[in-house]
Amino acid sequence: MAPDVNAPSLAGAESAKLKSGEWVSVIKAGDYFQASELRTKEDGQTYLKLADQDGWVFGKLSGKGIAGEWKNRDIVVPVAESEALNAKAKIVANTMERQLIRDDSDKFALYIVAGAILLIAIERLWEEFA
Repeated sequence: MAPDVNAPSLAGAESAKLKSGEWVSVIKAGDYFQASELRTKEDGQTYLKLADQDGWVFGKLSGKGIAGEWKNRDIVVPVAESEALNAKAKIVANTMERQLIRDDSDKFALYIVAGAILLIAIERLWEEFA
């Protein structure tokens, strides 16, 4: 059974969740994701349905890439049971970061706010111990 090719693609999606950062448009090397379904074709190609958003990821779970930068490298690697909680925490942290920091101006504003909070905390500590 092949994946549902009528499902919205990640790259072409124009949804509020994608724009807000709740969803990703690209899963990069080293990113963690959860799959709700796994389908494998006769040739060994594996399709993983994303659990938290529309879309599919493909890769040979038991094989290596065959071309380009992925040649002879694992495409998808399951997370060990002992690392599952850590991986879930990284997924949540990455989602929060995408929602809070959408571009460099957001990052700059976050640094300004964090710096102001730090200065206020230092000033209060200084007044308390001085």
